[in-house]
Amino acid sequence: MYIIAALLIVASWGIHPAIIRIGLGEVPTFHLLALRFLFTGLLFLPFAKLQKKDVLNLFTIAIFFNVIHLGLIFWGLNYLTSASSSSIQQLQAPFSVLLAVFFLKERITLLQILGIFVAIAGVVVIRGVPELHTIGFILTILGSLAFSIVQINMKTMGKIDIATFTAYTSFFSLPFLVLLAYLFEDKVHWENVEYNRLTIVLAYQVFILGFSTAIWQKLTETKGVNKVIPFSLLTPVFAIIGGYIILSEIITSHILIGMGLTIIGVALTIFFKPKTN
Repeated sequence: MYIIAALLIVASWGIHPAIIRIGLGEVPTFHLLALRFLFTGLLFLPFAKLQKKDVLNLFTIAIFFNVIHLGLIFWGLNYLTSASSSSIQQLQAPFSVLLAVFFLKERITLLQILGIFVAIAGVVVIRGVPELHTIGFILTILGSLAFSIVQINMKTMGKIDIATFTAYTSFFSLPFLVLLAYLFEDKVHWENVEYNRLTIVLAYQVFILGFSTAIWQKLTETKGVNKVIPFSLLTPVFAIIGGYIILSEIITSHILIGMGLTIIGVALTIFFKPKTN
């Protein structure tokens, strides 16, 4: 049963870039993120129990994940296809390993080093796609790096209830997203927005992604990380399927080869960690 649940969750993550691109057709990047976290925060707030000791950690994660990471990823999707964006984002795992080596003094194996090079090779192949926009490529890499910084921060913090985590990181990020929208984006002409499409996009992000994350956390606790994490490698595959079905995106050989190399590299990085006593 947990296999079906894991596959459905990963499918929801994979389809998400295509959903984002629909939303970006209605409102700009930071407007869309601000709306998402407003409604997400309101949904989870009744179940949240904030402790004073967690405020700084939650604030830091809100800035690096909700504002910087997602801001850059969403911005990059203005220029990239769902498949290319999702494949490039797989660099999050190698980045996290390298940052852990430098800042947490964790050990790294030769196979992990090989995995990092293979993953980078995959991204280089994707970069060879003629239609791939340089700005989108750079934004997505920077967004992946920001995610890795969040991962390092989360390794040093204690366990926080998922509802509390979601609600307060949403609200802490909201003022910054509103400010960025005001400073860098044109005024939205709300009378021209197709609210049916925007409502579907926001409902997907708030409800489906919100609850899928909570269920994923539960699965990792009950079944173990080693049994659940492998399913996450299928995210780019579902991104290709979602982009093709929802947006009729073209699937090129460069994307398929680059995605395959990146997945192999990430798998080596994840599964061949140093043995611990």
